[in-house]
Amino acid sequence: MLYLFDSAEKLLAIYSQENATCPYYDAVHTEKLTGENTFIFTIPADHQDSRYITEGNLVGFKDPYKDWQLFEIKRITDIHGEGLTRTAYCEHVLYELIDDFIEDIRPTDCTALIALIKALEGTRWEPGVVDDLGVNSTNFYYESALSAVQKVAAIWKGELRFRVVISNNAITKRYVDLLARRGAVTGKQFTYDRNTSQIEREVDLTSVVTALYGRGKGVEVGDGYGRRLDFSGIGWAVANGNPADKPLSQRWIGDAQALAQWGRAGRHRFGVFEDSEETDPAVLLQKTWDTLQERKMPRVTYSLDVVDLESLSGYGHEKVRLGDTVRVIDRKFNLEILVEARILEINRNLLKPEDTEITLGNFTPSITDEALKQMEINRAVNDKQGVWDRASQFNADGTLSAGKLTDTLVGLDHTLQLASEAVTEAKIAVGAISTPKLATNAVTADKLAPGTINEAKMNWKTHLLY
Repeated sequence: MLYLFDSAEKLLAIYSQENATCPYYDAVHTEKLTGENTFIFTIPADHQDSRYITEGNLVGFKDPYKDWQLFEIKRITDIHGEGLTRTAYCEHVLYELIDDFIEDIRPTDCTALIALIKALEGTRWEPGVVDDLGVNSTNFYYESALSAVQKVAAIWKGELRFRVVISNNAITKRYVDLLARRGAVTGKQFTYDRNTSQIEREVDLTSVVTALYGRGKGVEVGDGYGRRLDFSGIGWAVANGNPADKPLSQRWIGDAQALAQWGRAGRHRFGVFEDSEETDPAVLLQKTWDTLQERKMPRVTYSLDVVDLESLSGYGHEKVRLGDTVRVIDRKFNLEILVEARILEINRNLLKPEDTEITLGNFTPSITDEALKQMEINRAVNDKQGVWDRASQFNADGTLSAGKLTDTLVGLDHTLQLASEAVTEAKIAVGAISTPKLATNAVTADKLAPGTINEAKMNWKTHLLY
């Protein structure tokens, strides 16, 4: 059954396949470990309750965990063909956290639960089940609450699950769970011609690297300049028990086996690992190495059309959950498929379990979804806008334009004139102002004394440039 609510969260109708209620079909719930969570369904557009399918209204249903999932209708398509149909494209209400903004919060040396509490302050959401993921630190600075939640999951190395509570036909709670991992190692096997009608294997070399530079927190090196922390001062040697050789002064770490297998004619494929909070070079090196182990192999994904038997009596052991580690067997390929991998995505048909599709992979994807990545890119661009706006003040050769220089010097002239007037009216004790001895090669100097600065006769542009 589908529960329809208006934007004020008042129950409007219940759709089902029973009695005179509005039926629905082609109802597919898509969820990925990256965080993407969407729902699509279609109804007959000539039913009286079809009027409730409007942008901004909400639709909820119970998932296989018996938890409520709630979605906002974002887009509608009406089709007049053999009949009248209306299709709703919905996004999970978790995305409302994009609209909640955090200015500056810095969870330090705390548990994932404490960090999640801070990330959700001022929102309609609260922490639910949060596993013990140790102690860590991060910061939320001018970003959305959803970005902060994703950051907690990434730094504390957990996986997110969102759910709501509907009681007495009212939406009463919104929970964010942070688990050590979603799913379990089930031992379940998907075998072609048994419980799988199609298997597709894809191997992607695009993101493979064989060496990584490591960049940590920004540090100041003097004169207002800064750079990222690196691990050039740390040396590794296999002979000393380290996993790889890395000489002192080298700012990157490579994997010899990956180089031999995936290098470009003996040349490394380089990438960069960044942790803007890391202040320990040794820890940064270890984190960079660990990341390299994840990125040094091609990504292999398997797409399967499977028969979801869980809903049938006596087949509860056949359940399939996001994050499960399962086995895929297909001996028909020239290179037969005998693999163990995690379920990264489920497209679950609520009414036709036999149409369920799953995607498995040999990697754990980032929990930051593409929408959030794009938001961060946009924010980075906007943060630099002020710098780029000032670019018009400079000439092609990098010198300051005459117009801008004149404006600046007018302000300087006015400021010094005020200073001269202040000296005129003040009584300054002898020795109160000390100045260093001028260098013998000094070319010019000015005297600051009562009445000595006359703005009418001073050409500051000539004075400063020549």
